[in-house]
Amino acid sequence: MASCPVLLCKTFSQPYHDAFVERGFEPHFLQVLDTRFTNERELLQLIADGPQQADIGGVIVTSSRAAEAWTAAVQRRRFRRF
Repeated sequence: MASCPVLLCKTFSQPYHDAFVERGFEPHFLQVLDTRFTNERELLQLIADGPQQADIGGVIVTSSRAAEAWTAAVQRRRFRRF
């Protein structure tokens, strides 16, 4: 049985590749997104306001890019008044 070519619109991932191959597909990866920070101003404002004023009890970071955004905002806040 010939494998069926399939296009994945994402950065290459070995686990995805292997999973598709195991199921008889021939995966082709195409990176279509360029990740950029969004809502930077709002994040800076929340950090500047502090947890009590912003009515936030915690922060949950769900990805490495979110962690990068958080770190960048904290560093900007530390070195520059917002």
